Amino acid sequence: MSIRAAKNRQAFEAEYQKEQEQKELERTASIRAQAQRNAELEAQIAETEKAIVRDTVFKQPSEHLGKVCTRYSRDLTVAQVTAAIGEAVSALKLYLDSAGKEITNSGLAKIGRVSELNQDIDTTSPDNLKRIFEYLDANGCFTNADVKVTRVIQPTEPAPAPVKRTLEQVQAELDGLRGVIDTPVGRLKARQLKGELLSLEVLNSGLWAEWCEFVRKNYDPFDAAEQERCTGWLASNDLILNVANLNRYRVQRGWVNADEALAQTIENHEGRIDEYETKKDIANRIRAIKK
Repeated sequence: MSIRAAKNRQAFEAEYQKEQEQKELERTASIRAQAQRNAELEAQIAETEKAIVRDTVFKQPSEHLGKVCTRYSRDLTVAQVTAAIGEAVSALKLYLDSAGKEITNSGLAKIGRVSELNQDIDTTSPDNLKRIFEYLDANGCFTNADVKVTRVIQPTEPAPAPVKRTLEQVQAELDGLRGVIDTPVGRLKARQLKGELLSLEVLNSGLWAEWCEFVRKNYDPFDAAEQERCTGWLASNDLILNVANLNRYRVQRGWVNADEALAQTIENHEGRIDEYETKKDIANRIRAIKK
């Protein structure tokens, strides 16, 4: 290829790349514009639905409240109902006070009007009054005169997440204990670090997931308590997480296959291996395993 041809090809490739980048920019802009239009449409729909609620909730029964609120399930006298409603209103006021709000008589009157229209709703239930309040509040049915803000509740800042250590960090700290590991404090710290190291190995190893699946399929449900028992056994015996040590745990747990069961029968038999009764017992064991 001549120098001129090479330059022409480079120029063509650069122009093509530029065109592709421009198309990608246009496509991204189109997607963003569509997302903005969708968001605006959803906001309009939501506001329309709120307007419908504001226009109808004080005129007719609410289908939504009928679904989310419980109905009367007990027979009460008029005096008992009046007293129970009073207690429910007091509970609502306490609930709002914890959020830094106060409902006035005009706000209570609106809740009362909704209760009159939805007579199946149990208004002696504090939870039902909360649901009615939250429904009216979410749809803009209250004015500043209905519900007043008495104080601003500062949001609780979440506690910082603990910094997760890596296998390398824990191993380095464990290696640093070699000079003091013969002291009681050193031995305790070493056990803690070995337990942490094993936990990290479990979390980061695909072997553990395969082991859990194998045990569940063949021997045991292997729930969280049993998994903790397994890792605890490994840690207490200063064993690393590998196939050989997991199989050692399996055998000591009594989860054995046919060959291992036969080997245990032979090993644990009290008679001499060359005795007739011993041979007979082993033969019976073999037949039982084959079934």
